[in-house]
Amino acid sequence: GSHSFKMGVEVWHGDDYAGFAPVDSRPNFTFNNLLDLVQDSPYSEGSVAFDPKTGQVTKGSYKYLSTTEGAFIQDEWKARPNLTLTLGLRWDDYGNPYPAQGTNLSNMLLGAGSTIDARVATASVLSVPHVFASRLNQNFGPRIGVAWDPTRTGQWTVRGGFGIYHDWIPLGRAENVLSGNPPGFVFPSFQVGTSSLPLFSVGTSDTYPFGFTYPTIPPLTFDSRGGIVGLSVGAGGFDRNFTAPVVSNWMGGVERLPPGSL
Repeated sequence: GSHSFKMGVEVWHGDDYAGFAPVDSRPNFTFNNLLDLVQDSPYSEGSVAFDPKTGQVTKGSYKYLSTTEGAFIQDEWKARPNLTLTLGLRWDDYGNPYPAQGTNLSNMLLGAGSTIDARVATASVLSVPHVFASRLNQNFGPRIGVAWDPTRTGQWTVRGGFGIYHDWIPLGRAENVLSGNPPGFVFPSFQVGTSSLPLFSVGTSDTYPFGFTYPTIPPLTFDSRGGIVGLSVGAGGFDRNFTAPVVSNWMGGVERLPPGSL
């Protein structure tokens, strides 16, 4: 009768689907000055999704899935008539996001070097099956709470608690930075002074794909580190050995019953 046990489990499965095809088919232009704008002579063009394997404009859409799990057990222990202890332990598995519906997932893997600049210079952008090297499931959080009536009259109560928590990395944040990495769809930059020149055009329709005329790129080849030969594109990375941040949460307080019914 002095112990009250509680336990529970939690399972969540979700997706991050981004249907950005209408957005990623509208080019953005920059002009050096007003005269260039009047003469339809842009300095650069970007924000259009291309498939580097075919050289064609493609839908900049992606979908990722993830499953998280959690479980806890808790004992509210009436250790003494005026002392209650709450002892708990929670475990969280934050999963490992993975691509679906033909989405390509590739990550920037740092290379060798003694500085971060050197490791980026020798990095590779390669396809991987999951965002992280393994599931984020080493997350145990012990918690303890106390409620004590020092006078045994119900006039005073001293309360306190301490717990370890782990922060979840939301699904969209885990893989968002990796979208647009080769060999999936990329956003090339067409710029004056390079072999890939911008091409100014105005859309001819207010429905997708809007009727823009785009610059063309040939089907491209990839080097040994996942780079695209002859095209400048951006790439993002997320630490594959990432671990969930640890948060220490604590509180303490004193309650006093004033005279009357307050």
